[in-house]
Amino acid sequence: HYLRKDTIDGEARITTIINEEQEQHYLVFSRVPEWRGRKYKAVEIAFAMDKDKRITSTEDYLYVLFPTKEETHLKFLLNGPYRTNPARETISEDDSFNKHLIKETSALMKDVIFHIKEMTLLTIQFLGILPNNGDGLKNFYSPILNEIARTFHQQKLIQTDDGCYASASDVLLGPAAIREVITRNELQFFTERENACWAKGVQQNSRADQFLRSLDIE
Repeated sequence: HYLRKDTIDGEARITTIINEEQEQHYLVFSRVPEWRGRKYKAVEIAFAMDKDKRITSTEDYLYVLFPTKEETHLKFLLNGPYRTNPARETISEDDSFNKHLIKETSALMKDVIFHIKEMTLLTIQFLGILPNNGDGLKNFYSPILNEIARTFHQQKLIQTDDGCYASASDVLLGPAAIREVITRNELQFFTERENACWAKGVQQNSRADQFLRSLDIE
């Protein structure tokens, strides 16, 4: 048997899929793209969720309503009406329409990050789901990484050591022993940066740490 249930949650939907082997949950965001005056089927970003509704990492292929053999090297799923090769197994990364769709997906990702924050899911764990410079993304998918980096530099999206949020341009990384001694005010004094603050501690060399370092945080 196969059962699918969709529940709308603000700008997202939670999709639950149950079959004879397992139960899967996804948090899905969508955006309807326009191309040369015509609307197309939505591009979508889907995050896997555990039974406690926490976002978890997943690896899969690109979807064009059905799975292809196109590896994305992302930790979440992408779906969209991409143009495929005749065998319908891969896509042309040079196709102008496909390039447009990945730009639309990048714009969707920017909105997704804000929705994730509103849903109180913008945690250290979620940072580990986002792509970083070490993931070896193809150039075709680099607009997503670039849009994420730009958004984190411009907006207050990184958890700080004192329970707030700050932009990547304002936070610094440091070990717990130093963060416990040097307060936000002292950090601003030493760095001569008005908004300087500590990013919340992450495990060294974890995916969250790699993501923060991909943002060129000192």
